[in-house]
Amino acid sequence: MSGDPLDAVDYRAMFRVLESVDRLDTAERFSRTVAEELRTHLGWRSLVFQLSPAELVDFRSGNVRLHRTRFSHTVRRDLIEELVERWGDRHPLGPSIGAGVSRRGLVTHSEMAKVADREVRHYFDTYIRPRRMGEVLHTAVDGGGRGALGLCVFAEDGPRERAVLTKLSRMLTPLLRQHPVPGQPHQGAVPMTERETQVAGLAAEGYANREIALRLGVSVGTVKKHLSQAMAKTGCTSRTQLALRMGVA
Repeated sequence: MSGDPLDAVDYRAMFRVLESVDRLDTAERFSRTVAEELRTHLGWRSLVFQLSPAELVDFRSGNVRLHRTRFSHTVRRDLIEELVERWGDRHPLGPSIGAGVSRRGLVTHSEMAKVADREVRHYFDTYIRPRRMGEVLHTAVDGGGRGALGLCVFAEDGPRERAVLTKLSRMLTPLLRQHPVPGQPHQGAVPMTERETQVAGLAAEGYANREIALRLGVSVGTVKKHLSQAMAKTGCTSRTQLALRMGVA
């Protein structure tokens, strides 16, 4: 493929990440799974933020509050603890990240280090450079009404890394949109359809998606769709919660 900086190894790594995410039943472990798979298959350390629709609005406007945001990471714990302790209420790169991701889809630490802002310069001078963290690439996966993922990847800023992260974020979008978001407001006022009730009942009883599909004569993708809708309507974020709500557990 002319002009493509990726080879077969890169595409296989991306597909493995996507396969692991696709096996999830809900978005409850979405951020953790993405972070772990990026490390396993691409060798990237990362922070993966799981954002509700309201938090995505804040993210884009530059209000990144680590104290309140659900995120997973594969970075040294002491670095994360210090980051949250010092900038948990207001991340100094928030405005630059939000603007860069909204306009270009991807923004890097190198680009943000050029911002003529005192607080940003202090952040790089006292936290990033002394620890020799290297480059960090930021992007987001917009799941629409399902919220979003914010991806912060520690990697080289080269054509390959940019291409992988850009393609992967796009391919994660439909997977995020088919899962209910943790903390999504309860939509109990919207009744479940008959099929959603069937799928939810079988899932609550402990049947796996493939078993439910065989039992009902539908595809696994259809089962996932109905299960996602059932969980969104009941306000559940796991099969355990669903079992309790359905009166099975």
